[in-house]
Amino acid sequence: MSIMKKIMLIFGSIHTLISFLYMSLYVWHRENVHSTTHFWRAGGVYTGVILYLLGLVVIYAAAAISTRTYRKNLKRLEETSPVVWREQFEDGQRDEWGQLLMYIGHLKHLQQKETDTHERMLADAVHEMRTPLSVIQSRAESMVEGTIPCRPEELIPLLDETSRLGRLIHDLKELSLAESGKLRLNGEWVDFAGIVRGVWELLGHEAEAKGISCSISLQEAKVYCDRQRMEQVLVNLIGNAVNYTPEQGSITVECRVRSFELQFMVRNSGEGIPLEHLPYVFDRFYRSDRSRQRAGGGMGLGLSIAKHYVEAHEGKISVDSNSGEGAEFVFSMPLFPAS
Repeated sequence: MSIMKKIMLIFGSIHTLISFLYMSLYVWHRENVHSTTHFWRAGGVYTGVILYLLGLVVIYAAAAISTRTYRKNLKRLEETSPVVWREQFEDGQRDEWGQLLMYIGHLKHLQQKETDTHERMLADAVHEMRTPLSVIQSRAESMVEGTIPCRPEELIPLLDETSRLGRLIHDLKELSLAESGKLRLNGEWVDFAGIVRGVWELLGHEAEAKGISCSISLQEAKVYCDRQRMEQVLVNLIGNAVNYTPEQGSITVECRVRSFELQFMVRNSGEGIPLEHLPYVFDRFYRSDRSRQRAGGGMGLGLSIAKHYVEAHEGKISVDSNSGEGAEFVFSMPLFPAS
């Protein structure tokens, strides 16, 4: 039952009870106290009935006006709520009050989840920065104290750690811009297959060193995109495949065009990603294998950046994996974005 019907039922019942008591007292008073004709008694009854009906009309109008703003706000909440929540209310088993309470509870849950995400992100960022800063501080102190000679080769680790910090700050800035919708793309027509070949030339030496066999199938395609950022997407995805493919393993890279849409896929053999980790692989700083990723120098931002860059090009990215069977990353994007 809607809130408007509830208001009408409550106030209509009260109005009906009051009207009934009034008419009963009126008739009793006329018949026992005043001696009036049947005409005047009937006229009083008719007037009471008319006033009763007018009261119902006023209650209906007041209920409609009072619930108009409420329904507008509820509609806005429905638009911000996921489809799965809206479907729960379409069965008619919940009234508008129940919907409002559930929406408020859902929004509180989302707010708490967002707060927890930001707190976790901040803690992870501080942790990632602490390691290179500690290395820089300790080596600098050792050089000042004279325990480590100040030679050019001793400064190389410091440069590596400062570069690591620079990449971390840059990646966090890019993620922040992408999540706020303020990431500016420098669109141009590019040969996407050529980009894939260039990225593989960059990463292929590491694959050869591990004895990894690679199958590359590319369909020539011109895509309107931000070349630099899509190169970063490919570096992150293919580099991730190379890192997690064991020696003598295999990698498959495919690029196709289907219905004015680019489809890219990279699949690697290996341990794969456990099922419980799949929903989180695109979260920032998330690692399914923390020790291995940290040892490899990764910061847990590559897949998150790839996801946001693809979505900035109006595309979609997904992952499919089973333990012991490797992983497959797929993304698709329009050849020319609508916006």
